[in-house]
Amino acid sequence: MRINELKTLLFSDTTDVINLIALFDKKPEDIIYYFKSKNIVITKNWKEYYDYLLSRNIFSIAGITKTEILNIVYHLILSSQESDLSYDKFKNSIQELITSTGFIPNQDKKILESPARLKLIFRQNNQTSFMAGRYKQMIENANIRPYWRYVGVEDNNSRLNHLEVQNFFKNKVVKYNNPFWLSWYPPNGFNCRCGVESYTLDEVNKRNLIITSAVPYFRQDEGFNTTPDKLITLVDPVPLFNK
Repeated sequence: MRINELKTLLFSDTTDVINLIALFDKKPEDIIYYFKSKNIVITKNWKEYYDYLLSRNIFSIAGITKTEILNIVYHLILSSQESDLSYDKFKNSIQELITSTGFIPNQDKKILESPARLKLIFRQNNQTSFMAGRYKQMIENANIRPYWRYVGVEDNNSRLNHLEVQNFFKNKVVKYNNPFWLSWYPPNGFNCRCGVESYTLDEVNKRNLIITSAVPYFRQDEGFNTTPDKLITLVDPVPLFNK
């Protein structure tokens, strides 16, 4: 894994899942397996949305009323992971669906016609699946690279709680089996641009990083308090989550 390229892509507002997948040394079966394991579920509103956050194996878009619509969007996102479906092709396919299909309710149509919402759906689902595969890969290599460091973007769009975590880790690493990672492995919110670097002991010493097991409490974004291999992907364009 080429970590600098990974960081550039993950922290970009135009993350391309095809380029993310290219960073794997082999075909990322773990990404595809994770997404295929999801069950499609209708969530009518925010209450149902957060109730389903307790179930970690679903695919849903809050507000979409038709299972048929969810199923089409789901398989388009799956195609982006299995083949070469880019975001532009995904968007065009959704537009064709809207214009050529007569069974789309107005509420569903409004959601799918929102550029910001559509981009968030595509990006969040692919990024979460990617990070699930990344997490599994890091766990498998933990005997060699057991020291992890939380990293991210620091700009006007960064959430305060994410910045607090990044600041804590500026000169620190925490072992992979620390309970902190069970709730703070990215993505830690919608459009989260955070990531995790792994180090050998020799790399830790060369960089003068401090090994610690004492991590303070950090406030989490609602619904994002687990590792990405268990994280559900539900998307709704609330301003708080669009940063």
